[in-house]
Amino acid sequence: MAKKFSYRLESLLKLRQQNTQIAKTEYSVAANERLIKEKQISDLIDYKTELNSVELQTLKIIDLVNLQYHKQSIVEMTKQLEEQKSVLLERERVKQQKYFIALQEEKVLTKLKDKKIEEHSRKLNKEEQFELDEIALKTKSKI
Repeated sequence: MAKKFSYRLESLLKLRQQNTQIAKTEYSVAANERLIKEKQISDLIDYKTELNSVELQTLKIIDLVNLQYHKQSIVEMTKQLEEQKSVLLERERVKQQKYFIALQEEKVLTKLKDKKIEEHSRKLNKEEQFELDEIALKTKSKI
């Protein structure tokens, strides 16, 4: 009778798969946060470009001064966002490394499971072949 295959490390494999999924989700969230920050930076740069295209001849002195201060504040905000982006980028790299490590650990257990399944299959085939050989010998000896 054929034995049913059971993998002793199945619960560990499931745990590794969950860890991989969690790490993947955390990596995706970190990447999303970075992309949002990059979009904010891009929007600020576009806004500053629009401000640079304003006709200066039509503005009053006070408006020119205010415009200049506003541009400086946009530059400062852009610098702050760039710093935040670099922090997010580093966090994303860490999450990416954790994800790759979790993925690697899962692959190791999956490959081990595949090898065990193959080994189990070969063992069953040998047993089946042995039984068939015995049946053939018994029927041959009866004749």
